[in-house]
Amino acid sequence: MMVVGILRFLAVIAFVLIDAATLPAKAEPVAASDVDVIDGGTIRTRGKTVTLLGYDTPRRGPRALCRTETTVRAMATVKLRELVAVGNLSLTIVPCPCGQLSRGTIFCNRGRACGVLRRGGENVGDMLIREKLAREFICGETRCPPRKIARWCE
Repeated sequence: MMVVGILRFLAVIAFVLIDAATLPAKAEPVAASDVDVIDGGTIRTRGKTVTLLGYDTPRRGPRALCRTETTVRAMATVKLRELVAVGNLSLTIVPCPCGQLSRGTIFCNRGRACGVLRRGGENVGDMLIREKLAREFICGETRCPPRKIARWCE
């Protein structure tokens, strides 16, 4: 009898978790002072590191392939800091493009959250794309396309 009760409890918990995962994400206001820009596509806020989805900027670190990539990366970071400083921000945390079993683990996006940051209702990624500091990068539900790193060096 106790096993049936435990199984019933686990089934209810699983249903709640699955149901919560299918709810539309809600944009939450976030103060500019609560956002730390890591690079052109990553922020830290409210104790979470968040990868911003919908666009791609050159990555940080020693993997830069050319001077252009290093320059664009720095410019994208500065521009995102400027956009954040203006305020009027909202952040929507969304499921990362990983398989269901790896979501929320270190195996999905290195354990980081995923989200969309908007300023005045517009995705900051669209603003960076217009200035040629980012390019559109759309992921599927469970994975992203390969990155075309060399493109920054053309």
